[in-house]
Amino acid sequence: PWHYLDDGTRISGGEKGYIDGVVLDDPWPVALGLQRHLLVSHYVDTEIGRILDDIEEAGWYHDALIVVVSDHGASFESGHHRREVVAETLDSVAPVPMVVKYPADFEEAPEPGSIDDVRAESVDLVPTVLDVIGLGVPYRTDGLSLLDTERRSGRVESVMFNEGERLRYPVDLAPTLATATFFDRWFPDRDPWQAEPPGISDRMRVTPGQIIDDADVRFEMEEPARFNDVDPDAEPLPVVVYAAVGGVAPGTPVGVLVNGDLVAVTATYMKGKAMRTGAVIPPTSLKRGRNEVRLVVLTESGPARE
Repeated sequence: PWHYLDDGTRISGGEKGYIDGVVLDDPWPVALGLQRHLLVSHYVDTEIGRILDDIEEAGWYHDALIVVVSDHGASFESGHHRREVVAETLDSVAPVPMVVKYPADFEEAPEPGSIDDVRAESVDLVPTVLDVIGLGVPYRTDGLSLLDTERRSGRVESVMFNEGERLRYPVDLAPTLATATFFDRWFPDRDPWQAEPPGISDRMRVTPGQIIDDADVRFEMEEPARFNDVDPDAEPLPVVVYAAVGGVAPGTPVGVLVNGDLVAVTATYMKGKAMRTGAVIPPTSLKRGRNEVRLVVLTESGPARE
């Protein structure tokens, strides 16, 4: 799922913030995973827009009932399997997006652009469709029409199942909103390129004026040959940089230089017993042909080290 940029360009390789599906404890590699997740989400949003444009061009949009909904995805809760639904991951896995566009002349439709804060569930989709097309609900359903706000207001929880275990998800969204603050910490404006590790100063955001050789520092970039003959029009595009690291502590700021320019700031982290670092670099930083990619330790004062 992390193999696309926000414009749909296919990429490959790179680190994942988990081992055997279990999310790492260090928040930075988790944030890097969120970055790629958000890049793909932007791409999906673009594709949805294209579909809506096609529907409108065909002349169907005005009369159409359109529903956009997703599955439950994965969790980014440290120490838990990303696909496991347990009490600790419920607040990040249970909520899913649901967007409904009603026919333009449907009088009972909510105000366009409004947000419905009353608990809705995916099982509400069938009775909603039946309600909109005028059939009512001719048989028993587990859900309620989204138009039936009064009955939905009586819900106090939703129930999810994990291998027979009942997990209760209350209508109080405070815990879920608290979980979302982790996302806001890295992407306050939902810009995928906003992520930055802690401790980065203004000095570290500019290309180092001097880089010295430090015998103790070691970066072993994986698949460096990807940058030897880059075709910007070919996919997958090599914009994911990742490496094994030695001689520095976890959380050390690292700069990614492409053809002499600083294009990304990241940090070191532990993945199991190995020190690692990684970053997604802007596609515009690559030129056609051979590209020089370097990883350096950034410092608050003094030259960068490699």
